[in-house]
Amino acid sequence: MPREWSATRAQPGPHLNLLAPEEANMVKSWNDESGDWQGLASAVQAPRYQAIARMIDRICPTGSVLDVGCGEAVLRDYLSNGAKYLGIEPSAKASDSARAKYACDFVLHTTGEDFDAAECRWDCIVFNEVLYYCLDPLALLGKYAKLLRSGGIIIVSIYQKPDNAIKTRLVQWLGRRRSISNARCTKMVRDLMVRDGWLIELDESIARPGSTEHWRIWAAKPRRP
Repeated sequence: MPREWSATRAQPGPHLNLLAPEEANMVKSWNDESGDWQGLASAVQAPRYQAIARMIDRICPTGSVLDVGCGEAVLRDYLSNGAKYLGIEPSAKASDSARAKYACDFVLHTTGEDFDAAECRWDCIVFNEVLYYCLDPLALLGKYAKLLRSGGIIIVSIYQKPDNAIKTRLVQWLGRRRSISNARCTKMVRDLMVRDGWLIELDESIARPGSTEHWRIWAAKPRRP
């Protein structure tokens, strides 16, 4: 029977994509020093967090939430005080900041690939601007779809911007901080949902203040095997 998460159960699990040691050190540096987890508790970013919180409140208001790549656990501020929340974050600095902020231990320092849930399951699993940093986003979605309770949902947010943006191309050229573009990741996720028969409960475009760009956010139920 699926169990609620307990912080004492945190154990590393098998990694889906192994990096060479020098690559792993480079990724750690990006996560801690240059990570895009910084500065997200802002008015500009608030609309996407509000939209995700509304989706959770609408579909599973009393359910448990797993936030994959949670940064400083900004989403937690938008959920009810009684929400059963767990965040996992690859940046030691971000996870330490979140734990200090909330004076509790519901943020774990681990990657989405390494996280081992054992027999624990969740009602809602969130990928909030994280999948395009992964080497294999579809494998990650497949892993976490199996960690849902019956009737559970996965929420995915992907920022929509021109695929030929100079900054995006430069970042990809300099290294592997982002393995794929936002546009390609959007297509991959959407194609997976359609191909595998996921039930898309909500599909919203949320405008970014002061910009013509937006966030595309889905709430979907994977088809049970």
